[in-house]
Amino acid sequence: YKRKYTLPEQLESLKAQSYPVTNIVYFVNGHIESSPVDYDLISKFGVHIIECSHNYGVWARFSVALNYDTDFFCILDDDIVPGTDFIKTCIE
Repeated sequence: YKRKYTLPEQLESLKAQSYPVTNIVYFVNGHIESSPVDYDLISKFGVHIIECSHNYGVWARFSVALNYDTDFFCILDDDIVPGTDFIKTCIE
């Protein structure tokens, strides 16, 4: 959330994964006025957004992920841009 300049590259890289990514969720764990959410960019990529008005700490992201019916989930922070085979490597 503090490195929002990486978001376009992150979303592009998730869409280009060699293993199909079916859901992308953007989790805002507390609002930071100096880093507003780019809703236009997020909607362009068809990303589901979940926002909390309070920062619930690092563990909240896992609670969010457990609400999705999937065999796998991968949590990426704003400081990583995954390579094309990142998800495939994690699953294998």
